[in-house]
Amino acid sequence: MEKVVSKKMVLNAIFYLMTALLSGFILIQIFAPEHTIKLLGFRSYVVITDSMEPLYNIGDILIVKPVDPEDLQVGDVITFKMDINNNGEKEIVTHYIYSIQKVDGVRMYESISHKSILSNNQPDQWGNFTDEDIIGLVTSKIAYVGYIIIFFKILIQNPILLGLIILNIAIIVTIATLLKKNKKE
Repeated sequence: MEKVVSKKMVLNAIFYLMTALLSGFILIQIFAPEHTIKLLGFRSYVVITDSMEPLYNIGDILIVKPVDPEDLQVGDVITFKMDINNNGEKEIVTHYIYSIQKVDGVRMYESISHKSILSNNQPDQWGNFTDEDIIGLVTSKIAYVGYIIIFFKILIQNPILLGLIILNIAIIVTIATLLKKNKKE
């Protein structure tokens, strides 16, 4: 007699496969973030400012794929590294390409935010960047899912808040266990 694969078994297999893939992705993002784009062919970033609204909102996840700088054009939305605070550290930025120029054989880019396009159409004030600063081309977005990542980042950075949440979960589990125990008796 042939065994019939139940719907529940198929759904369980799909669930475990998706869980394994997502866990692998998260581990790569945590332990090798600079290599994610090389290993997987894309990298995700969470939007944390409103400079590209309404195109990309705070909490959106952007999918960025590697790109040959030769293929970039004015108007492309790219993710790149730039010292926007003049503190010696480069931050990750996603903006439009405002201009591309060659200076002494080196390609130089200026960027512009969506808000600047809507208001004064002036390029970003932090200056130029080069091919080496470009991470990739934004190819798509996943709306609002980034809020989950922002929440967990806040938890990791604030151990007191994390402790309080764990304590609340423990209290809820204890109360639920006691209620079930009393119900059985």
